[in-house]
Amino acid sequence: MKKILFIFDRNLSSLPPMLAVLDSLVDLYEITFIVRDKEEVIESLYEKNKIKFISYNKALPRNNKFFRG
Repeated sequence: MKKILFIFDRNLSSLPPMLAVLDSLVDLYEITFIVRDKEEVIESLYEKNKIKFISYNKALPRNNKFFRG
């Protein structure tokens, strides 16, 4: 089976057209999403289709040198 990897700097719920694309591709491809934040509602909708979700968080810790005055 062919694979598709999507990488987003936002949450998947902020892109409703992408959800429609996902619905059309789910039976043809093995899909993995790398998204900013974990969204349990979206993930639970697609877990039966075995779509992988990997989340990362862009928040920097407040003790980081970028936040020092």
